[in-house]
Amino acid sequence: MIDPCFELGFSLELGGQYSWRLKEGELRYRGTREFAGLIEGRIPVSDGQIERFVAALDLLDTWNWRDDYHPQDVQMAVMDGGHWWFKAKLHDRVCNTAGENAYPSYHDPRQTTLNPERFDLLRAGLYEAFQIEHFIYQARWRQQQAERLAADETSSQE
Repeated sequence: MIDPCFELGFSLELGGQYSWRLKEGELRYRGTREFAGLIEGRIPVSDGQIERFVAALDLLDTWNWRDDYHPQDVQMAVMDGGHWWFKAKLHDRVCNTAGENAYPSYHDPRQTTLNPERFDLLRAGLYEAFQIEHFIYQARWRQQQAERLAADETSSQE
């Protein structure tokens, strides 16, 4: 069994934040404001899912990402936007990186860019490896059913 731990998060200046965290064999989600209620409960993970995500980390060369990325690295100033972070540990490999309105370059992760391509691929790898879209769909479906039931109850009381 691979026993890694990781946390991926993103915070919008005016829109809330979310984080995904692998802990004790479960993927845990936490979201605020516009990201609240994205999924219900925790997602159980398999060894195969973890292995697929680790393969994505290797493909994206996350183990060589710098500690931080800032727009000033490319002589830009960005006052709004977002802050992101990714922390991972797998045996002797560690990644502890973050950025504020700047990201690792798609061409070279040691370089800074304002384009989130590589970070977006990391997030996509997470969603694909753990089939997160399925859990989002389930949560939305349940919410719609609850809203329909509440609307039916309201109309029957009138």
